[in-house]
Amino acid sequence: MPPDEITVRSEITWNGITFPVTSLRSDTTDDIGELTRRKGRLYGYNKEHLRKITIESGVQDIILSLSHYKALEEIVIENPSESIYAHFSIWDCPKLKDIYVPSNVDSVPQLRDCPNASVIYAPDHPKYKIIDGDIYSRNEKTLYDVPSTTKKYVVKDGVERIAFGALAGNSNIKKIIIPDSVRKIERKAFYNMTNLKKVKFGNSIRKIYGGSFKRCNNLKVLVLPKNIRQVTDGFGGKRFCKLKKLYINSPKLNKANFTGIPKTCTIYVKNASVKKMIQKQSNFKGKIIIQ
Repeated sequence: MPPDEITVRSEITWNGITFPVTSLRSDTTDDIGELTRRKGRLYGYNKEHLRKITIESGVQDIILSLSHYKALEEIVIENPSESIYAHFSIWDCPKLKDIYVPSNVDSVPQLRDCPNASVIYAPDHPKYKIIDGDIYSRNEKTLYDVPSTTKKYVVKDGVERIAFGALAGNSNIKKIIIPDSVRKIERKAFYNMTNLKKVKFGNSIRKIYGGSFKRCNNLKVLVLPKNIRQVTDGFGGKRFCKLKKLYINSPKLNKANFTGIPKTCTIYVKNASVKKMIQKQSNFKGKIIIQ
């Protein structure tokens, strides 16, 4: 019977020759939004029985993606002797306990539907800190990850940047409120938030990535604030976008990529200039109404 514990060694010996192991890559996607789509039956011994994963000191580059590991309790990064990078995307591991991140490990573990687990950083970690369960930069100006189970999520005032994939795959949140302090929202920030219904933007956002809303299929109405000047990255097509109404309160757009919005959606704009920009830059087949 295979073991219920696995250790990733920092070196292996084969045919009498010893090789260093410096990198770990799991055999599935490292995107939490994709992990959350893989619902279904368990398969394989490890998914049902693997209890502990230990990564030895010396492994410097780690990407580990795990979903539906029903028995998994521990992921241990042995105290590294030098700085390393580690990315964890972990979904639906109900027995998983807290993940401890040493001060010389650059890591923002993404935990979704892991009710007994949270991320704990070393007190002297130079880059990250935890506030109410969420991961922030040390100066609290960047929001890196949100495992929150609240239905209404209010971004903390003072945050200036919402990082790549910060809320991706969070199926609990239905409404997001973003304060005026937020100036930048990176790609895939809200990707695959299956129950998201409303986003209230602050007034400092000037650029939106349409791809941030891919797979947010409960998001039927979206209101873009008056200071938006660029919409880029497309919305992903009818399979990924279910918008019915899109309100653009900006009087001017410099970039207007609305490709992927279904033709059944109606876009409401403030003037003919914005309408013309959308028609020029996007292959949008639905109605555009000036109001």
